[in-house]
Amino acid sequence: MDDYNYGVLKCRIVETTKIKGQTPHFHIHTIADGVHFRISINIKSQLSPFDVLYYIDYNFENILTIKLSQLPFGFNPIGGNIKTELGLDYIRGNLFDLKKLQPLPDEFPGPDNDLNEKIREITHKALENQESILYVFGKRWGPEGKKDEYFHFAPSDGIHDIHMNQGNSEFYMKNNHRWQDGGLFIHYLPENHWNALFFAFQSQSFQLENNHKI
Repeated sequence: MDDYNYGVLKCRIVETTKIKGQTPHFHIHTIADGVHFRISINIKSQLSPFDVLYYIDYNFENILTIKLSQLPFGFNPIGGNIKTELGLDYIRGNLFDLKKLQPLPDEFPGPDNDLNEKIREITHKALENQESILYVFGKRWGPEGKKDEYFHFAPSDGIHDIHMNQGNSEFYMKNNHRWQDGGLFIHYLPENHWNALFFAFQSQSFQLENNHKI
């Protein structure tokens, strides 16, 4: 079944915040054509093993970047016949070598050795360059008729499930979809340079034969 809350948000970063909530997430406050969004990235799994898998491509080159550049600012729903043209699929999309995904704890003593720090470093680089554009693949949860609980803009609106959304265990089987994985892409202008961030859970399967129910 298609999930029509899935899409890509084209926006700019306003600010970030430290880990908050019972389930650790890294939160990013963004804006697109005057509309505010909160980006919520899982940095710890609710299922064992708890460390999230991540890979950052600091020089991302793919035809996908051309398609993203042509999108208008704001949330762009992806569904129907265009999923395979724009939607992300870690297993089928040839975006990166899956072997490069490595587990990392959400927080750990010391510098540059946990997922919170990795995401903060790359997003703050984009903050320093106000021409940078952020593209977020995931599922939209709003708008809702209340203030955002972390950044206090209204109405609350945002993107979550910014990770692989297939190969889930039985507990999360309903979230399995082809060509509806999550991820972050940052386009640095005027250098025309791209970074890409990919996330998955160790409890998810990367084997196609184990993904027949998606």
